[in-house]
Amino acid sequence: MDDRYRIRPATEADLDRIGEIVRQAWEPIFGLHEENWGEELFGALYANWPENIKASVGRHLAEHPEWAFVVESRETGEVAAFITYLLDMKKGIGIVGLNAVEAGLQGQGIGTMMYNFVMDRFRKAGLKYAQVRTGLNDAQAGARRAYEKAGFNIERKEVIYYAYL
Repeated sequence: MDDRYRIRPATEADLDRIGEIVRQAWEPIFGLHEENWGEELFGALYANWPENIKASVGRHLAEHPEWAFVVESRETGEVAAFITYLLDMKKGIGIVGLNAVEAGLQGQGIGTMMYNFVMDRFRKAGLKYAQVRTGLNDAQAGARRAYEKAGFNIERKEVIYYAYL
């Protein structure tokens, strides 16, 4: 693990910072969706997306505080990233949930460190598989690289189509 950062359990006090990270990290992704799909469809699917994602992380934290973590700077204590996950013991699979690294810190190994931490937790829980979902667009190429560095190597590609009626 990178000595500049430490991973600790997320708390409710982290939610505002997590919301900032979501907005920074995912703006390129949602901007691309809006550009590709048009304002009307994008608005129907993702109106208020930063607030909705922050609220989803908050619900996850309330329901499963043991499955939500942040990465913080050892020097400043500033939260640099967050990750949530779920354990499906019946299927033997750990599922990486919502996660992001602050936009200005991406590409420095924080994501890989975070995913390795979670994969270790999956192994310690006796799970056989790990799953993560991401998009295939250029805005998510960095996330795909980080997942691959952490050992995700089996793909299931899919396409979702929309049509105006």
